[in-house]
Amino acid sequence: MGEATPKNDAVAVIRLVAEFVQELSSSQLDDLLTGRSKLAIKPAGSGSERGAQRRKPAPSKEEIRTALDRLYSIQSREEGEKLLEERFSSRAALEALARYADLPVQSRDTVQSLRNRIIESTIGYRLRSRAIQGRADTAQRTQSTDA
Repeated sequence: MGEATPKNDAVAVIRLVAEFVQELSSSQLDDLLTGRSKLAIKPAGSGSERGAQRRKPAPSKEEIRTALDRLYSIQSREEGEKLLEERFSSRAALEALARYADLPVQSRDTVQSLRNRIIESTIGYRLRSRAIQGRADTAQRTQSTDA
């Protein structure tokens, strides 16, 4: 590497900040840009880093794709809720799943609101559609027997 100069040090810091910002979710970036969050310097080995080591790793795209395929085939909201609780228990994991499914995610979303949105978009809409079609079929049969 080159000689340590104030200019080189500044460039190194900018690179670190850029890498950090690239890892932010869009809601975190929005919070930072609007002033709801701020960047802070913490000593290495601080409590937040130790907490990050205990967290589950983010789900892979393959895990997300498999889970979405499963959700699209599940026949009840309860089964979907159970799947999400078991495999996507963190907000970050649910956010990744929602984004992959092209669902809107907002910084104020809770774990439960994300679960509900995912379930409604993968399972709930099918159940509602079947219920409506079932009523329409019943109404048509009733009308044809009355004639």
